[in-house]
Amino acid sequence: LPPRVGKSTLCIFFMTWMMGKHPDSASVMSGHSDKLTNGFYNEILNIITDHNTYLWHEVFPLVQLVDKSAKDESVDLGHKKRFPTLTCRSIEGTLTGAVEIGEDGVLYSDDLIADLEESLNPDRLQAKYDAYLNQLKDRKKETALELMVGTRWNVLDPLGRIEEQYQNNSLYRFTVVPALNENDESNFNYDY
Repeated sequence: LPPRVGKSTLCIFFMTWMMGKHPDSASVMSGHSDKLTNGFYNEILNIITDHNTYLWHEVFPLVQLVDKSAKDESVDLGHKKRFPTLTCRSIEGTLTGAVEIGEDGVLYSDDLIADLEESLNPDRLQAKYDAYLNQLKDRKKETALELMVGTRWNVLDPLGRIEEQYQNNSLYRFTVVPALNENDESNFNYDY
């Protein structure tokens, strides 16, 4: 698997686990584009509904899918709620009034910066960081978790700014994993 697919896939599995544990709490998965978040939505739905390939339903036998919307990229488990169990939405999409990250929810951000071109534009980096603060982080309840994953393009991208701001805060943990190991092989290929 390419490094980008591997790390996102691992995080998608984590999100389905959190959804099963906390079906009544809203979570959000965000990224740089609708194409990326639509991939999150489809894979989440696949893990939850494909009983032949995945064991999610065996791990969470009492948690039922009650609603899904490809248009809204949302999945609701347990019972229908104003803020679904999961909403996938690009950072440039409609977030205000549409999403919330509940007390036991997760704000998951993956590749908020699209590419090298965007990373070289200071105005676009600032706009993306402002969108992260005002449209994503603002929707997070105090006890919700946050997981940011992505390719580090620039020290001024949202990942770099969060790391600089909170590097001495014990509530934050930062792990940097290079895409390739010492043999130029992916660090994100897993047997299972």
